[in-house]
Amino acid sequence: MARFLKLLIALALVPFLAASVRFFWLCFERTTDWPSWELGLLGAGVGVAALAFVFLPRPTWLYVFGHESTHALAVWCSGGRVLDFRVSGKGGQVVADRNSPLIALAPYVFPFFPVVTLIVWLGIGLVWPEADRFRDVFWVVWGVAWGFHAAFTLSVLKTAQPDFASQGYVFSFVIIALGNLWLSLALFCFWLRPLPVSEGVEALWEMTRESYGVVAGAAWAGAEWILQLKESR
Repeated sequence: MARFLKLLIALALVPFLAASVRFFWLCFERTTDWPSWELGLLGAGVGVAALAFVFLPRPTWLYVFGHESTHALAVWCSGGRVLDFRVSGKGGQVVADRNSPLIALAPYVFPFFPVVTLIVWLGIGLVWPEADRFRDVFWVVWGVAWGFHAAFTLSVLKTAQPDFASQGYVFSFVIIALGNLWLSLALFCFWLRPLPVSEGVEALWEMTRESYGVVAGAAWAGAEWILQLKESR
């Protein structure tokens, strides 16, 4: 019953996912002030991580550590206790006293290493203000962290993960897509500020209303077709 309910929730969220994609594209189109230098350094870091992922031995144990640490953080944030924590190059496991969609799917949305990199950089800046001279280095390293996170996350999406099986594959992928899209949107809008908040909320509302309107219209047309088909027999 719980799996079926999650499937219904996932299907109900698909129109909102479509509206969110449209909204992201609107923000992209409305952005005029691109910080090209910083964005270029960030992109260079992502590119380095992508090339390393393809051509160099993969530090799988490092990704597994971040993955399982995110599970553990989600357990603690849910008020639970971590009973066991295991990490190896072949996989890992977190045993906790509870489970939920937040705990199961957190590693596929929460960017553990980019967040750790940012916290370390901010901490260094508090202790050593002169570190701001090396801001360009930070952008490259942060790009590497994002590329590392994205490459490994995309690679595990193709595998039979117990996290997906426990929540249902359709529900898992819809939540992961929405989570990553809105995380990207939050960073994009905070950094580049493509449009005023009030205008953005209004645009998102209209796009969401249109998406659900299309679905409702298609459902109504399908119901009418079925009724007509029954009457003609």
